[in-house]
Amino acid sequence: MIGSLVRRVALVLSILVVFPLLLYMGFLWDRDYKVKLNAAFSEMQLVGNFSISFLNQWYHKSRRQLETLSVISEEGRERAANLLQHTILTFDETFTCTYATQKQLVGRKDLFPKILSKTAQVGSLLFIGKNPATNREELFLFLRKNSKIWVLGIDLENWMKMFSDLRNVGFPITISFYNLDSTLLFSTDPSEVGKKEKDFVRGSPSQLKQWKEKAGIFEGVKLRGKEIELHMPVPNADFDVQVSLTSEQIEDYVGGHFFFHILILLGLIILIGGAGAIWLIFRIAKPFRQLCCVMQAVHDEDYSQKYVEDRLGFEINDLGKNFNQMLAALLRNIEAAQKEKISRELLSKELEIGRNVQNRLLPEKTPEFSGLSMGKGFIPAKEVAGDFYDLFVRGENELLLVLADGSDKGVSACLYSLMVRSMLRSYAMAGESLENIVFHTNNLFARDTGDTGNFVTAFVGIYHANTHKLLYTSAGHLPAIFFDVDGNHQELTTEGIALGATEMDQIEVKSIQLSPGSFLFLYSDGITEAQNEKGELFGKSRLIEFLISHRLLNPQVLVDRLMNEVNQFAGTCAQHDDLTAVCLKVH
Repeated sequence: MIGSLVRRVALVLSILVVFPLLLYMGFLWDRDYKVKLNAAFSEMQLVGNFSISFLNQWYHKSRRQLETLSVISEEGRERAANLLQHTILTFDETFTCTYATQKQLVGRKDLFPKILSKTAQVGSLLFIGKNPATNREELFLFLRKNSKIWVLGIDLENWMKMFSDLRNVGFPITISFYNLDSTLLFSTDPSEVGKKEKDFVRGSPSQLKQWKEKAGIFEGVKLRGKEIELHMPVPNADFDVQVSLTSEQIEDYVGGHFFFHILILLGLIILIGGAGAIWLIFRIAKPFRQLCCVMQAVHDEDYSQKYVEDRLGFEINDLGKNFNQMLAALLRNIEAAQKEKISRELLSKELEIGRNVQNRLLPEKTPEFSGLSMGKGFIPAKEVAGDFYDLFVRGENELLLVLADGSDKGVSACLYSLMVRSMLRSYAMAGESLENIVFHTNNLFARDTGDTGNFVTAFVGIYHANTHKLLYTSAGHLPAIFFDVDGNHQELTTEGIALGATEMDQIEVKSIQLSPGSFLFLYSDGITEAQNEKGELFGKSRLIEFLISHRLLNPQVLVDRLMNEVNQFAGTCAQHDDLTAVCLKVH
């Protein structure tokens, strides 16, 4: 009878407690698996987006570096290469290496032929490959500029060290780079290198939602023993990013002591009975109540409260840890946001100061000068730059005309431009010749700038009204465009480097005779390098065509229409540089 009663009690307990508990245990297991699998896929996508974002930052930073390297001297490039510790290459139109930090590569035509050809078409391209000089994998940026292709490379293994640290955060996710032929180029997991075929489930970010919906214990059975790979294309690159995670690594985060705790709970229910079960329920609820109190305190803006792990907290401990981490991250973000707000306010004030300084560089109106009509135009970019023009009447018969472009940006560029403008005017007022004006200005400016690397390109000329002769010199600036009475045009320039780059021994000065009906056009590179939505540049040929078709207009009308033409060409694309132009027409 006692045995029968025991069996009946055992049966009742099994029906009312054990079986429901087992079913509930399965439900909790499936729910926990969904949460972890969802977290794994979400983290994979976050890591992939971070990788692409970091590649884009390096792309834009390296592009700016190449833009700078392309306009400085070879000696400057050597110093930059030593400072950056990067590989720098240049190729001409025949894809022959004309410059390299590893001198043994100069003159070779067999370096990256496919990538060079592709870059010549698309303009810029990220590429992963071996440096022929060091035989080490490098991340390269190929950039087409005018008729040359510039290349900047960085050792990939050193560059990828920060990605290796991601394996120690959350899930041990592997980041790999594949070329467009699905061949592995580099991976944060050394065991991945050399593998070409794997048992994997590959997906794109658009498939992530489907995976999340199917997540669960049955989907986990399908994925078991396989590697899950998230494939993400990289803009402006000849390769793709792939983040991967094995199903075993996901399962390591699922379960754990889950069954052990459930069995303990089941034993306590069976052995201790109702009293023990009630006590245990209250005891297990303690960490949850603590977590609720901490959440309420945070809701009341008391951030000093933290969740403390409880011996019987189980999953609540995990939630408490995650909540503590989330709270710490929130506090860091709040502090970072405050610092960023202050930085933005300071930057805004600096840009406002720079804008005011820049506007004061420019003449408010064109001066009156016998025999000449003049037009000017200046549209500043969003960032403060160093462009300026000057029209200065010296005596009764001479006009000093200047159009210049500073190498830097920000307030410092405006100050350097103001310095050059003041020097030019001072020497001009002293009655110096054009050669002496530019000579003394450059040498004094070079001594003032020192090793800062700042310089100013400029086209400087003096027009003599009584002889209609223009004396001019170019300090590394774009050539001026001259149209004679018959509409024939030519470019006016001289040999010379930018002001402030180094001290000079002599200045080359040329002259040209202007006749009534002829006109002269000066401009900065912001006009020819204006870009539209298709990535096309306005270019010199389009500028010359415009000048030919509008050469009979009043100079100011011509400049105003040109500025409008450039803006219409750019469309919705942001303006990255100042648009500056000056036009002179002889009566």
